[in-house]
Parts: sequence; C-alpha cells; structure tokens
Amino acid sequence: MEKYIEMNNDENFCRICLEEENNINSLISPCRCSGSSKYVHIQCLQNWRRVSRNNNGVGENECMECKTKYLIRKNHDREKVIKFHMGSLMQLLYYIPLVVSMIVYMNDTNYNFVTFLDGGEIYPIKRCYTQQFYYHQKNQTICIPTNVKGYLVLNDDDGLGYMFYLSIMLSTYSTSLITSFSLYQLKILKNPVIFFKKFNIFYLIIHIMFSLRMFILYYSLRFSYPFVCLMLSCISIPLETGNITKGKTRYIKILNDMNDEIAEDDSILNWSENYVEGQGYDMIEIDDHGSSNDESDYDDNDESDL
Repeated sequence: MEKYIEMNNDENFCRICLEEENNINSLISPCRCSGSSKYVHIQCLQNWRRVSRNNNGVGENECMECKTKYLIRKNHDREKVIKFHMGSLMQLLYYIPLVVSMIVYMNDTNYNFVTFLDGGEIYPIKRCYTQQFYYHQKNQTICIPTNVKGYLVLNDDDGLGYMFYLSIMLSTYSTSLITSFSLYQLKILKNPVIFFKKFNIFYLIIHIMFSLRMFILYYSLRFSYPFVCLMLSCISIPLETGNITKGKTRYIKILNDMNDEIAEDDSILNWSENYVEGQGYDMIEIDDHGSSNDESDYDDNDESDL
C-alpha cells in the first residue's frame, strides 16, 4: 500500500497560505482535491483544524471542498470528558437529599437531629422572663428562643424545620459528590496533575467550602440569630445549583482545552485510495478518521454549556 501520494507538479502551493513551497516534504495531500487545492502545509492545516474546532468543529476532520475525511493518526490518547445533562445533574444533586431529609424530618418529632448537630449537647431552648402590665394589673411570662431548636419548638416549626434539615442534608451530600468526583478524576485521567493544576486546587476548595456553607452558618448563628439561620437555610438550597453548575462548566472547559492541546500533536496523513483502516500507518488509534475528543457522555440530548 502506498504511504504517500506522489507529487509531480513543478510548482506546489499551499492552498491555505497560498505560498509556493519548494520543499515537497513540507506539504501533504490530505484529501481528494486536485490542482491548486491539492497540497497544504501540515502546520497550516493544523491551524485550520484548531480554528474549526472552536467553531462547532466544521472543517476540523474533513475537507470543506470535497468532504473527504482526513486520515488522522492520534499520537496520544484523549482525556475522558464526562458530561451530564442539566436535568440529570439536578436529579442527582437533589433527589437523595430530598428523600432522606423528608424521612428524617417526619420521624424526628423532638428535633433530635438538631441535638445531633450540637454534638449531643442539650442546650436550653428558651429564656423566659415575667413582664408586669400595670394597665391590666397582671403579669405575663414571655419566652424567647435561645437557639435554632428552641425557635422550631416555640413557633410550631412553620415548615422551617424541613427546609433546615434539607439544607444540611444537601450540604453533606453535595460535598460528598464533589469530593468523590475529584477522586474519581485522579483515577481515570491520564494527566491528573496537569488537570488539577489548571483547575486550581484553590477553586476546588472554594467549591467544597461553599457546599459546606450551611454548617458554617449554623455553627455561627445558632445561638445569636436562630431565625436568621433558618431563613438562610431556605435561601441556601437553590444556591447549590449554581455551585455545581459552575464547577461542571469549568471541568468540561479545562478537559476540552487539554484535548485540544493533545490534538495539536495529531499527524495528518496523505490521503490514498488504497487506504485500509488500521494498516500501514502504525497508528495508536483512528476513530472515524478523527474525532477530536474521547468522551463518556451521559447526556440524554446534545450538551451545550456544566
């Protein structure tokens, strides 16, 4: 089988930069085009593929004129990019905390879960004092809550108990998801050090700390501002969507950028009618003559941007 197509023209031009090239080894013929469109500099074609990759991939892996698929030798394996459909991601994030917190809340009539958060310590839930009303000539005992548990007991909950339980469960579960996913990336990525350097460990810690925000708020406000703590627990629940989505978007962008850098080292081969896939080129991999990413895609539909 021929490895290269013979080039017989006395004058050879690159169809991209339009410069005449005397060194025939600097040119390739990657498709069925002939005449002035037959040859191209390898680097010019790689630059064209890079630009095309950033514009919906049109022209990255095939000639725009004759529609011939390029023969691409992948010299290095791509990083696996795990994509989640937004709906599936929200189900994964909220379903388990919603169910677990409901079960705990319905079976916890004495708010023992709050006591558990307090490390088993039983604190006074209220502070009472007697106020004398001279006009009515009688005294009245007034009690105010001294912590979150006291506010829930004295104010008959009003549904705030469940929202508080959900926010705590969500914080715990979200932190577990982020940590587990990060450890999984250490296992499956071929260059995890480069990935985490680009992602920045500081940002990863920020994501984890943001997921733990409800614990921080609770232990900061449980005695001084119990009502504020309960209100913030309600606000905290939808905020986790933004935290996870932002991390997902950053993760996908960094891995796509890494795969783009890997693709720069691909070899574009001379096209041949006699080409038989996997023979004659000592290739590591040819995937449909050159998809730019090896992706594990859990998307039910096309993903567009975590």
